[in-house]
Amino acid sequence: MCFRFQQNGRGDYMSKEELEVIAEYLGITLGIEELPASFKPASNIALTDPALVVTNEVPRKAEMQRFSIIPFNNTRDPKKIAPNLMGNATREKVAVSPVWRGSFERRRCLIPVSGFYDWVTMEDGKTKVPYMAYLPGQAMFCLAGIWDRWINPAGEEVRSFAIITGPPNELWAKVHDRMPVILPLAAYEPWLTSAEKPDLMALHDLLKVYPAEGMAYREFSRAVNSSRNKDEDTMVPVGEAVRLP
Repeated sequence: MCFRFQQNGRGDYMSKEELEVIAEYLGITLGIEELPASFKPASNIALTDPALVVTNEVPRKAEMQRFSIIPFNNTRDPKKIAPNLMGNATREKVAVSPVWRGSFERRRCLIPVSGFYDWVTMEDGKTKVPYMAYLPGQAMFCLAGIWDRWINPAGEEVRSFAIITGPPNELWAKVHDRMPVILPLAAYEPWLTSAEKPDLMALHDLLKVYPAEGMAYREFSRAVNSSRNKDEDTMVPVGEAVRLP
């Protein structure tokens, strides 16, 4: 699963100029010239929160979308759709499931992040310890995603996205049995192709398990346990980096 992540430009917490770092990263890697006016760096993005994504549309741009897809053919109040059911699409089913297939074929996106979270439940069955995964030396990296558009009863377009997850690598398996798909830089352009009839097998082949050697994780402040907590001053790592020996 991946229901919580960061977009703060801090990576391994060596960077401080957050907006500048994020803008530079998107400019260099994806040719994005400006960030949405409503974007603010955030360390605790949760389901239904707005987040920064880059879609496969032309011209390419960064935009804010709702985290957890509202399907284009939805007829219900979105508040009645369990967001955890639509926040992640699995690598195993994204190309074949009726729920995800249309977006996989036509509406893919990148979600630039600084890190993502998951939790380990302690022996008491109650205490949950958060861990943040990141790529050492990189302030930002991108997760693979799909998106959709829905027209609400007022006639307004609502855009939303889901993160694609797959099996974990050897390192993250110590924390959880699922992991978001991290795309390497070379996969950004192929994933964002705007071709009308893309090679779907080639697209699916991009969804590989990220090498454990290139990742690390750290215990994080339990302030992140509450999805409602948006106090950036409380969102800090509290443990040492864990990497493969």
